[in-house]
Amino acid sequence: MTDDTIAARLCALVFSNGKTAGRVVMGVEELTRASDLQRSLLEAAVAWAAERDWLWIRLGYVELKAAGIHVAKASMGYPVPPD
Repeated sequence: MTDDTIAARLCALVFSNGKTAGRVVMGVEELTRASDLQRSLLEAAVAWAAERDWLWIRLGYVELKAAGIHVAKASMGYPVPPD
C-alpha cells in the first residue's frame, strides 16, 4: 500500500467513527485497534496525512480537517465535488 492509500484509509476510519462535540475525531488507541496497523506504520501515516493538511494531531487523538473529510468520503465511495 502507498502512503496515500494508508492515510486515506485512516481518514475513512476516523470519519466513520462519527462526530464528537461537532468534530470528526478518534482516539489514537482506538484508531490503532481499528486500523490493524503496526504502531510505527500508523504513526508514519498519521504524520504523512498531517503534512498534507488532512488532519490535526492532538494529545491522544487525531481530528480531521476539511481536506481529510474530503479524502475520507472519496475513499469510501461517497460522491464528492471536483476540486
